[in-house]
This record gives sequence, structure tokens and C-alpha cells, in this order.
Amino acid sequence: MAKESAISFIGGTAIAVLVLFCGPSDVRGGTPESSDDQGGNTTTYQAWQDHLAGEGITMSFQWQADVFGNVRGGSREGAVTDGLVRQDLDLDCQKLTRLAFFDDTAIHVEGIYPYGTDISTLVGDIGGVNNNAAYNSPRLNEIWVQRRFQVGTANSSVRTGLMGADQEFDVNGTGSLFINSSFGAPLGLSGNAPIPTYPFTALGFRVDFSAGNERYLKVNFRSGVYDGNSAAPKFGPFAVGAPASPSYNKYGVDFHLNPSSGLIFLNELDFDFLSREPPALPARNSGRWFFGPGHLLIGGFYATNRFENIYEAELQTFGAPGAHARIREVSGDYGIYVLLEQKFYEEAPGSPNGLFLFGRGCRLPNDRNFITVSVDAGAVYKGIFRRQKESQDSLGIGFVYNSVSDNVRHAVAVARNEGVQGVLNFESEPVLEATYVLPVTGHWQLQPDLQWVIRPGSSDAFRNALVIGLRSSLTF
Repeated sequence: MAKESAISFIGGTAIAVLVLFCGPSDVRGGTPESSDDQGGNTTTYQAWQDHLAGEGITMSFQWQADVFGNVRGGSREGAVTDGLVRQDLDLDCQKLTRLAFFDDTAIHVEGIYPYGTDISTLVGDIGGVNNNAAYNSPRLNEIWVQRRFQVGTANSSVRTGLMGADQEFDVNGTGSLFINSSFGAPLGLSGNAPIPTYPFTALGFRVDFSAGNERYLKVNFRSGVYDGNSAAPKFGPFAVGAPASPSYNKYGVDFHLNPSSGLIFLNELDFDFLSREPPALPARNSGRWFFGPGHLLIGGFYATNRFENIYEAELQTFGAPGAHARIREVSGDYGIYVLLEQKFYEEAPGSPNGLFLFGRGCRLPNDRNFITVSVDAGAVYKGIFRRQKESQDSLGIGFVYNSVSDNVRHAVAVARNEGVQGVLNFESEPVLEATYVLPVTGHWQLQPDLQWVIRPGSSDAFRNALVIGLRSSLTF
């Protein structure tokens, strides 16, 4: 078994090397200043992008190719390759039409294509080792229109269309360095209620207001409402009527908005403070510990859908003799979350490099959610060896903890007492991740990654898993 796993991992790694290195070498070219053909092609492409941007058309392309190996523990050992292709199109309506009516009006269109095998099928975890993993199909991810305007001294914008809630709500900017999915949308939000988080999006409407100055204090309020049946919760389906399959709406073109079947409301208030512009000539050898630029966010959600009573649903799943034939339903679901990002060290006053810490928590009620506590925290140091802002490298160490509902644990205890065999002892799933991002060129970066998954699946079914990976990211 170990020999087969080793062969599988070596084979997967070899495939990934071809994908990561042979593929990018055809397109990354040289620097814009180089005179070779590839460098000339890159420069021409950049000039073409700049010309279109001047006309109001901005396009961007990203390709992330991954190789992951579960080298120990989990469901089974082995290696997989996967990736995500993303194409964005942004239109400045005023530049395109030359009409003053469309000032500060923009249209955004985004398509994605996730492909390959999800490493979590080998690990058996619930948090999601790879944040790119999704049902393999090209899909329309977002299409929305936004208008910015000013209300007194406050800046504001409204946005409507097909959107992902995780693009604007509970966004952990510092934690976005990590690859584990739980550093994106917390599992408490993305796994229980049908909130539209990657890879799902939904029709919705969002408004935000901001006032103040980031140099001292800037206050932002954001509110959104989304269709409540456009995303498949990871657990359940405890949201009655919500789609249950990851293949749901696999092309992203099933548009619907039905308030009577359920809506998702999200609101958050955040504060940005003590931001500074880097000085033209930063002082040398002036590193300092300090309470620097930070970001504090407090928010929550409410889903109007109906949800199964989690205790009764689990008893029925286990096949316990005392399970009710008809599961009771509860009205609505809700949760609160808080996030703090803070810079504590910088190598020069105003430098973008330095040490950043973050912590985030999410809490949901026990009677209708499988995961009720999600916590993530970590440290990121930017500019270890590559300190220029455009080619900055970063090293991060992060921790994730997802805890199963007390009601689910109670259902496990009852089922075992009633003699049901094979019932898993659900508890929690902690994960440790260490990752490093190395820019190779202005368009290409590599990211080796290491994750230690404790109690994969939040139970005692699998041994702790050690996962290693490498991500290659091309951006144009």
C-alpha cells in the first residue's frame, strides 16, 4: 500500500511539474525590457491591455495549476492535480459610451473553469484543503452592474446581478495568502446555510457606505441580500429545498430569485485605521514593533429558509430506533462573525513589508447547523527576501478550527446507546498550514504549501493527514 501510494505521488508530481513549468514557460516570456520574441510578445500584450483600458475595457486572466499529495493518514494516500482558470472582463460605461449619465458605472463579467481532482477526496476532511476545488465545468461565475455615488461626505455604491457573497463579506485579506478553503469563507458560513460562496453565486443586491480617512479612521457599512436557493450547503441538506449537489447549476446560468423560498441577508460594519503611504525614501535599519494599520470587522447573516432540526436529522441518518419519521423544521438560520487584521512590525516607516497578524471567529446556533464554531488565526510576514512591492514574497503560518454542533454530538451518543453500529464520534477538525509565495516574474508565482489536518472529517474515522502541495499562478 505504501509503495503504491509512493508511486502515485511521484507520478502525480511528475505530471504537475510538466503542467507547472512547461505550460508557463510558453507564455511568461521575459521582462518587458527584454528584446527576445517572448519578451516582445509580453510587452505587446501589455500595450494592448493598456489601450483597451483607455477605451473602458479591462481584461484579466489567471491560471492556477496545483499538485497535492496526501503523504500520510486521511482516507487514503496518493496525489492529485487540479487547477482553476479565471477570466475577468470589466467595462467602464462612461468611457465606452462617452455619456455623463454613466459616470462611475461599471459592469463586471467573470467566467471560471475549475478542473482536476479534489485532494479532499483522499484526505477525507470537511474544511477543504484546496480552495480551488469545485465541480469540473466551465461556468459563468459573476455578472453584475455597479454604480458609485456620493451621499454628503460618504462614498457609496450599489451593485446588483449575479454575485458571490464571499467576494465582499467576511473577507480576510491577510488570510487570503493561504490555500485551505477555511481561510476564505468560514466553514460555518459556507457549509450550513445556502449562502452563495465559491463555487456558487446568486442573484442579489448590495449597497455600501464609507466615510472617514484610512489614515485615521474609515468606517464602512455593507449590506446585501441574495437568493436563498442558489448554493448547495456542504452538510445536509439541512436547509429545506436548497440544492444538495456540488454539480448544481454547473454552468452558472440558472438564474432565479424567489423570496418565498428563501433569502440570505448579510450586514457588516468594518473599520480601517492608521494606514500610511510609504515614504519616498524610507529610512534604513529602522525596523520597529508598533500598533500599525489595522482592519476590524463585525457582521452577521440571516437566512429566511426553513431548516431541519439537526438532532432529529442526524438520528434519522444514523438509523437510530428512536428517530422520528418526520423531522421537525425550524424557521430561519443566523450567525455572527468578527475579524481583526493588524500590522505589528515593519522594517521601515510606512513600508508595505512586515509582520501581519489576523484572527477571525464565527458562531451559529446548535439546533440547525452541523458546524457551529469556525475560528482561524495566523501570521504573515511580507517581504522576507523580495522586498519590492511588485515582487514581494510572503511566508504564512495559519490555524483553523471547525467544531461540530453539540446537538450532533448528542445524537451520536443517543444512537450509540441504542445500539447503532458504525456511528462516527464527531468532534472538531483543526488544521495547521504553512505556505510561502515566491514571485518568479511579474506574471508568475510559485507557492509551496504544507497542511496538517487533525481528525479529518471531524471524527475518529481517519488518522491525522499530512498534505504537501505546490501551486503555480499565472496572471495577465
